[in-house]
Amino acid sequence: MNKRSYLIAGVLLMVALIAATYLILGQDNDEAEDDSQQTFTVGFVNIAAILNPTVDGFKEQMAEYGYTEGENITYIYNGPVARDALASEIQSLIDQDVDLIVSLTTPASVTVKEMTAENQIPVVFVPVTDPISAGLVTSLVAPGGNITGIISGSGENRRLEWLKTIGGDVQRVYLPFNPNDASASLTVAELQTVAEALDIELVTLETPDNAAVEAAIASIPEDVDAIFLPPDSLVGSYFEDWIARGIELNLPTSGSSLSHVEAGVLCSFSYSPVEAGKQAARLADQILKGTNPGDLPVETSEPLLSVNLVTANAMGLEIDEDTLQLANIIIR
Repeated sequence: MNKRSYLIAGVLLMVALIAATYLILGQDNDEAEDDSQQTFTVGFVNIAAILNPTVDGFKEQMAEYGYTEGENITYIYNGPVARDALASEIQSLIDQDVDLIVSLTTPASVTVKEMTAENQIPVVFVPVTDPISAGLVTSLVAPGGNITGIISGSGENRRLEWLKTIGGDVQRVYLPFNPNDASASLTVAELQTVAEALDIELVTLETPDNAAVEAAIASIPEDVDAIFLPPDSLVGSYFEDWIARGIELNLPTSGSSLSHVEAGVLCSFSYSPVEAGKQAARLADQILKGTNPGDLPVETSEPLLSVNLVTANAMGLEIDEDTLQLANIIIR
């Protein structure tokens, strides 16, 4: 072979190498584009209108992580549903092949866990008082299975203390609760000890359905000094009625979330629904990127002291400046 032939062969080899390089780079770019164009569908199931801000907080934080609704993520949320419609709502999400389900409240989360046991669709619950007692997880550190989430903190005992501090001469506290809600039942059981230490008598009343809650609102005992609303989606769904009756009867009322206080309840020492939603989004982001939900520890949404001065003024209740200085959020 002469020099000319060697030169032509070398050029052809060079062209072949360059072509192969561009082909490989093109494949890498295609794969990168495929990754960047990956889309997800997230479904929500909720039975409490008061938790709509949690959905808003979730979406807001997901946007911060780069998930743009209508582009790389789709949300399915039909608003709060009745308890007897939970199963059909969850099945609808399953049928739509969602990548993740966000369940709000303990009852909704328990049903979601049952219905995803076989298909193993990832689940993030928010907020739940005690996911272990509710049977959602076996460990907060290593939840296992297809589920993890956010708990609403351990502020219930302190919340009763704050009600006594802010409400004045509080000795008998009216506490309606749904015995079928694990979070509510746990709260009632735990409060017994601290109530005794505070010299408070808890006047508990089981309210397992809507009719019972309505009756509980209409027939508040005349000898109670305050109202304590547990983390109970059924009782809490009547928050507007509780607010009206509390003001009407001049009874300081403690709600189970910041949303209650923003709506008119006197005070609370509890989680922020919006912040809890943002925490849930942090878990969701990791799951959508490939992390097993069961490997993500359950997180706690820290409680905040919130006070509604508008309600206090309407009741003629004076709150001392020292207490207000300790409040994280004051509604004026």
